Amino acid sequence: MLIVTLSQQYNIPLTFRGSGTSLSGQACSDSVLVVCIHKWQTIHLTQDSIWCDCGVIGSEANLVLKPLGKKIGPDPATINNAIFSLYC
Repeated sequence: MLIVTLSQQYNIPLTFRGSGTSLSGQACSDSVLVVCIHKWQTIHLTQDSIWCDCGVIGSEANLVLKPLGKKIGPDPATINNAIFSLYC
């Protein structure tokens, strides 16, 4: 990934972020803020865990978890818009 390569080359820290939907969903950082939405949507699922890229929408992760009888909690009203990284 080019941004990671450039960050390492120039010793510039990165902060990765999904998308916030609350009034306090803003982000600030002393580093380069990388908003991860497009092309950051991989989901890995096992019987015991789920790992999502930081561009995965919560409701999409819940669809993958549904056959296991599991879902992400808590269930915010913005689950159809909330983008986040998840490993549980």
